[in-house]
Amino acid sequence: MTAEPICVLANVLRGQGNVFVFHAILLRDSSFCASVPINSMKGRQMQLWRTAIMPFITETRSDVALKAQLPTFLANATANADDLGLTAPEIEALGELFDTFTLDMDSVDAAKLASKAAVSAKNESASVVREQIAQYAKTWRANPAIKDSVLADMNVPPHQTQGSQTPAVPPTNLSFSFSGTGLIDLTWKRGGNKSGTVYNIQTREGTTGAWSVAFTTTKTKATISGNPGTPLYIRVVAIRGASVSAPSNGIDIWADGGSGEVIQLAA
Repeated sequence: MTAEPICVLANVLRGQGNVFVFHAILLRDSSFCASVPINSMKGRQMQLWRTAIMPFITETRSDVALKAQLPTFLANATANADDLGLTAPEIEALGELFDTFTLDMDSVDAAKLASKAAVSAKNESASVVREQIAQYAKTWRANPAIKDSVLADMNVPPHQTQGSQTPAVPPTNLSFSFSGTGLIDLTWKRGGNKSGTVYNIQTREGTTGAWSVAFTTTKTKATISGNPGTPLYIRVVAIRGASVSAPSNGIDIWADGGSGEVIQLAA
């Protein structure tokens, strides 16, 4: 008797029209079996395809694959309960067991998504923190009044060496507007200073006396506060390393009970 040829799956290709095609090798004489569309497979061909593509449920190592097979397993176990010798309580127990496993799998999937979202949020937060620290460090390192020992205690690099650094020049066109009670929005021009120049906004209450630093920034705008009705004098100086510019034009606000005007103050 001639042995029946046995076809074994070699590969599965997705052809036109999304039709899976079964390519098999005839083991007995090493020739190729004809390619067969899956939707036309029957009997032995379908059994071979299923064996090659989807391992038996008893041999499935992937939890995802196991979860995918459970509905079919339970449906067929229920439909063939008598032949399989399964009682209704046993079928019910299997269903509950499968449901528990499915819920646990869903929980794992949800936890993975939550973890991914948490990591994404953490990365975004870390980026904001690094950007803020870098901005402060840049300002501090350009301010010669801050000691290197203070920077070292904060694990910030020491002051930048001056080298051939361009000297700071006076900022220009200092102006102001009000954005709320006691809030003063200031803007000025760089006046030729390079990007990264530090600007000290200095204030004092009165035409004489010492100036105090109200705000420090590397931008050309800032918001400070004052007491409406109390004269406030404002100016800006530029700092690049050890180079400190002459002050910008000065502004007086609420002088003599007024609303503020641009003036030129002595340094």
